[in-house]
Amino acid sequence: MRPDQSPPLHTHSREDESWIILSGRVRFWVGSTSLDECDVHEAEPGAFVWGPRSVPHTYQAITSTAELLCIINPGAIEGHFHAAGAADAPSDAAHSLLEEYGFVIHDNPPPAPRRTDHECRRRSPGLIMATKSSDGTACAAPRGGSRVPKAMPG
Repeated sequence: MRPDQSPPLHTHSREDESWIILSGRVRFWVGSTSLDECDVHEAEPGAFVWGPRSVPHTYQAITSTAELLCIINPGAIEGHFHAAGAADAPSDAAHSLLEEYGFVIHDNPPPAPRRTDHECRRRSPGLIMATKSSDGTACAAPRGGSRVPKAMPG
């Protein structure tokens, strides 16, 4: 994905969504119906990010491109993506299907990427994220939301 291919801030009423970052860096907004009030997290290759249903979220590549493996559970949402078509050419028909597939749009897609000094930031309830920081520790947030540093092999 490219930075301009971010979905709007949204909620799934029926599915949990997970991502594995394969390449690039990705910024996630989570936990509020307004981008300005969301907690913001960055993930790099190898990170696993889990967003449970009913938790508002969106994401954006903050490198020129990023590859994500997206896992949606349970299935059956694929009809929306087939109707939506290619990310480069979203259709109006896809937007009209959002409610049918349990999506609620809360805010516009994120603005152009901005860099942050923090690799591990405050975590919000409902998000589990594990990623390696520059000091060799992992930042993990259990569902309760507190940061738990863990040593990771280099």
